[in-house]
Amino acid sequence: MNKPIVGQIVYSLNVGNAARNCEQKLTEMTVTKVGRKYFTCLRDGWSERAAIQFHLDTWTEKTDYCSSHALYVSPQEWEDAKEATRICKKINDYFEYGRNSQGISLKNLRMIEDILERPEEVNERRAEESTAFDVALKQARKEFLLSSDDFICDAQRMTVAIPELMTDASKAVTARIRDYREKLHEFMLRLSQKDK
Repeated sequence: MNKPIVGQIVYSLNVGNAARNCEQKLTEMTVTKVGRKYFTCLRDGWSERAAIQFHLDTWTEKTDYCSSHALYVSPQEWEDAKEATRICKKINDYFEYGRNSQGISLKNLRMIEDILERPEEVNERRAEESTAFDVALKQARKEFLLSSDDFICDAQRMTVAIPELMTDASKAVTARIRDYREKLHEFMLRLSQKDK
């Protein structure tokens, strides 16, 4: 986390015992002091004695007991944290007790494992594959446009499907690229046979 600045507005969420009998809600706080190890926040209208200290490196409350405050830079950060928790719970439900309780195919399980182990690398590789495919498709489209009308119609259908390819979920992208490559290969074969 970034080092806070005096005067910065942060958002405190009541957690632990502070959230036991009431709803969790974000409260604006202002950073009043920043030291070497801790920083201090205060709600508007509170006295200086009610200031709360947080660790600089983790932004967790400095306390010997259960934390009562969790800090966020913005309300959106809290919304993102809630969504991440929801997604993690959903994933946990799919693999409860280390079992594939939803019957996900082995192929999809391998894709999930690949994403979890190397997310940046997987995304870069997919981007490179889709870029190479787009170049090949543009070249094929040029050739199709120079050939007969039935090939032009097929090529137009493929180019209309490209935006759909780019907006699909990441696990479907690889399968679709493979399908489009096969279709492109078939079109190229039909085109070369027509030219003969």
